[in-house]
Amino acid sequence: MICPRCGAKIAVESCPACGFGAHRDNMPMIWAERRYWELLQKIKQPTFPTPATVVFLTS
Repeated sequence: MICPRCGAKIAVESCPACGFGAHRDNMPMIWAERRYWELLQKIKQPTFPTPATVVFLTS
């Protein structure tokens, strides 16, 4: 297995490099969550032009 935090190889339930620990059955879920957030960061958010001036009409 590969540590989702630092990328080091894990032989047991905790990473020897960074100390990250999780049950091996939870590792795929942790990787999926990490990948989900990485993909969200790559998606361009829509940008809306800001108005240069605001005009108030009074009667």
